Amino acid sequence: MADVPQVERQLFILSLLSDNRRGFTLDELMSCLKREGIDISRKTLERDLDYITDVFYVYEDDRDGKTIYLSNKYSLKNISFSVADMIALQFGREVMRSYNGLEVGSNAEKLLDKLISQGPSINRQYIETLTGMMKVSIADITPDRPDPDFLNLLRDSITDRKQVRISYYAFNTDEVTDRLFDPYLLEVYDGCWHVVGFCHLRGHIRDFRVSRIKSLELTAMAFHKPENFYDEYKQSRFDKLTGETAIRLKVRFTGQSARYVREYESGKATRLTEDGNGNLLFEKDTSLSPEIVRWVLNYGSGAEVLEPVELREMLKAEITLMGTMYP
Repeated sequence: MADVPQVERQLFILSLLSDNRRGFTLDELMSCLKREGIDISRKTLERDLDYITDVFYVYEDDRDGKTIYLSNKYSLKNISFSVADMIALQFGREVMRSYNGLEVGSNAEKLLDKLISQGPSINRQYIETLTGMMKVSIADITPDRPDPDFLNLLRDSITDRKQVRISYYAFNTDEVTDRLFDPYLLEVYDGCWHVVGFCHLRGHIRDFRVSRIKSLELTAMAFHKPENFYDEYKQSRFDKLTGETAIRLKVRFTGQSARYVREYESGKATRLTEDGNGNLLFEKDTSLSPEIVRWVLNYGSGAEVLEPVELREMLKAEITLMGTMYP
């Protein structure tokens, strides 16, 4: 535990100060950290305390010529909630239950329970009545359990802005490839941890499911994270899988299919256009993957791919194969 990230170390120091009303001298804090396996210099600890003092309710007191560091406002006491607050807390608990398979989701649910326990008894009773009154259903949540060491290494590389070398299993191609990667952020998507960043092998922003990373190594090479990359990336992602080839997808939907896409799938589109006859033109800048083939086939004759040509050919081949199965 010697190489603890700065933020985690500072939060640990803050928790020590909050749990002890007597306070700590610098030497006492050094001893506590050392017992936990956190080995830092006196100068680093002084810098950490200066930062914590500026940001949180931490103060210094002089006793017998010694400087004592204290914090008495980090813990939450006697919180009062409005009805809207309590409904929001119950909503949060319900959402987190869907992510219980992820450690972070389980911890978030426990944190909300801890927060609720700090409120008055009448508030806790009201929140418990909400349990039977409201449910939150999140579809397609299939939590996985990625290597926790990989998650920690990715957090470090994102914080320090250092490139990583990974071996990654691509679901689309059923292949493992080695890549140099600039990790920009971690994202929980459909209940699974993904890392979003720049893939040097493909030359554009990609997302990788952390559980499919077979090996991961930190490098000393720094990278620059562009602004607004996430909004641009979200626009290009179709759904769960990301292909290697960028395309402009154009699909014409007719009849009942057009009504369904307008009602339930409009969020996937970059642009939706109606022609006045009930038909719908769906457009999106995305990447070509087998997932899009399956999506279009769901609509049968109610969907016609206009672009790209490669996708039309993939659909023709799939429909021909299906025809041989049902002579």
